[in-house]
Amino acid sequence: MRNTFRIRPGRAMAAGVLSVGLVAGGAASAVAAPSHAAKAPASTAAAASITAQASPTTVKTGAKVTFTGQAKGLKSGATVTLKREVNSKWQTVTSSGKPVQVQLKNNGPYTLSTHPSSKGTWHYRVTSGNVHSPTVNVTVN
Repeated sequence: MRNTFRIRPGRAMAAGVLSVGLVAGGAASAVAAPSHAAKAPASTAAAASITAQASPTTVKTGAKVTFTGQAKGLKSGATVTLKREVNSKWQTVTSSGKPVQVQLKNNGPYTLSTHPSSKGTWHYRVTSGNVHSPTVNVTVN
C-alpha cells in the first residue's frame, strides 16, 4: 500500500502540471483568436476621404466661390456634390436648377463653384455617398 500512495501523488502532480500547461496554452489560443477575427478588411467608406478648400472665403453677394479638393479612395467616375448647411440640414447647392456636382477623373481632383446670393456665414462641404469633406466656411457680405 505504501507504494500506491507514493505513485498517486506523483501522478497527481504530473497531471496538475499538464493541466496548467494546457489551460495556459488554451488561454493563449483564446486570446489570439479574437485578434485575428478583429482584423476585418477596411470598408471603402472608411478608406475614402474628401478634402475641400474655398477660394475666396469672403465674398460679396453674387460673387464666385470656387471649391477645390481631392477625393481619395473613390472610384473614377464617382460623383462629388457641393452641399450647404441650412437650418441644421445639408442641402445640395444648385445652379440654374441643377446640382453643383462633377464626376471624378484620375486621382480624384475636383473643382466646383457657386455664386452665393444671401449674406451671412455659410457652411459648405463636398460629399460623395456617405463620404464628406470637413466643413468649409464662406462669409458673404
